[in-house]
Amino acid sequence: MRSERLLSAAVLTALAAAGSPAWGCSVIAGASPPTNYEIVREAEAIVLARSVHWQPSADAERAPWGSVRFEVEEVLKGDFRPSTVTLDGNLEFAGRGPEDNFSRARPGTYSGSCQAYDYRLDHHYLLFLRRDDLNERWSLGGPAMTRLNEEVGVPDSPWVQAVRQYARVAALRGYKEKAALHELRAKAAAGKAPKTFPKALVADLDSHFRTPSVAKSPADLIDLYQHAESDAVRQEALRGLAATAPPAARDLLRGLLLKEIRESWLQPLAEYFSKVQDHDAFGPLSQALAHLPPGSWSRSEILRALSTAAGPQDAPRMTELLREATNGDQAAILALWFASPGKDPRPALAILHDRLRDSPGDFSRYQDALAILGDAPVIAWAEERIWSGSEVEDRWETARALAYSPLAAADEAARKIIDSGNVEKTEWLLLGYTDRFARMNPRRWDRLEDILRVQSRNASFLSKLKTDFFYLRRDGDAEEKAMASRLFERVREAILALPIGSHSNGPAGRGPV
Repeated sequence: MRSERLLSAAVLTALAAAGSPAWGCSVIAGASPPTNYEIVREAEAIVLARSVHWQPSADAERAPWGSVRFEVEEVLKGDFRPSTVTLDGNLEFAGRGPEDNFSRARPGTYSGSCQAYDYRLDHHYLLFLRRDDLNERWSLGGPAMTRLNEEVGVPDSPWVQAVRQYARVAALRGYKEKAALHELRAKAAAGKAPKTFPKALVADLDSHFRTPSVAKSPADLIDLYQHAESDAVRQEALRGLAATAPPAARDLLRGLLLKEIRESWLQPLAEYFSKVQDHDAFGPLSQALAHLPPGSWSRSEILRALSTAAGPQDAPRMTELLREATNGDQAAILALWFASPGKDPRPALAILHDRLRDSPGDFSRYQDALAILGDAPVIAWAEERIWSGSEVEDRWETARALAYSPLAAADEAARKIIDSGNVEKTEWLLLGYTDRFARMNPRRWDRLEDILRVQSRNASFLSKLKTDFFYLRRDGDAEEKAMASRLFERVREAILALPIGSHSNGPAGRGPV
């Protein structure tokens, strides 16, 4: 989760710079984004609204940022009851998109944050909204570079009519849905009622049927993979299967793994098998390592997949992989396997200590793996390093050892930090406890409760806790979602109990916590 957090930080930075011409918009390589129909189907609420007021930000450094208030004239989808909605934005309008072509979003989408934040007053917009539980308000909701807030001409806007039709079909769900989409395309192609069934629906639905997006069903993705006319489409279908990990694709992808050597293809295959357990994939995954550079991210992904696939009989190969690990992240991934129930971590500990003979007394290279494996010396080293008065730049990383370790000594050291009230060191611990490697620590949730208790009057820290618990309950495994949801609600209660005026603002100062 540490790498995911860094990625999230990069995205937030881009969001903060939205609207600036110095920023260009690009999307990280992956499966195709959802189609227009899929965005409508998954939208929580869609409203037709008129922009009526703009309020500039009180922070001069955020100019020309502010907020735009819209009066809602019609709800096309969802249970949206307010008469107004206020969204972040500015009045540096970059132009509207064409009404008869749904293949691109309006120009403002392609600068800054990959989402349009530019508006002009007294015009109509079709807004795709979601309830933002983190900041407790409605906000734009949907993937980057999609048609989330198009300016439209009413009452006969083709885009509005298309969304009406898509919302009607989406309500069907199940097997009737695809048939209804084909019927809708036929009506648009016939051209007999262009105001109700816009001509642009034809190309839009053709794109929908041939696009292997992450929103497609497993059956559709498998079909698109098997009948793709190019490697590019086949690879996008593979990425979609890797992201959604349907067990039905296991035999197909295991067969591909047996013959694939390209890194750009091995990475999504490894992602899939890190989610779907299949011991028969262990051999091919192990062989795939030979085709990857030692320090590549794809190699780490394959190590995760190997850890998922490996059985007790694979201990010799897992031990060999630990000896070959080229960095601390790879060692930590493998350490999770050696630390799992029923396995003996001592051989793995011996390997790592042997690899540290050239740096006596310094565990930093493999501190995460050692901590996961329950190593005692690394805990003593970490505690001394955290409390030292030296200006060691990576002391915050050292705190991870306390968060990852299952040892009572690590837990005692962590409680000492938490009870001290030291905000900086407690933040270091928080980073560790909310990382996926902390799952091996049986006292993890107890310490997070302690952090909340000690920092319950610190508005800024509560805001951090709320954000971390929000993402854990959204993205974590079943246990994390349940525990983080409970703590998220307790943080909300603590924030509400703060004296008036001490409530912190949400991310980038946009709206109340």
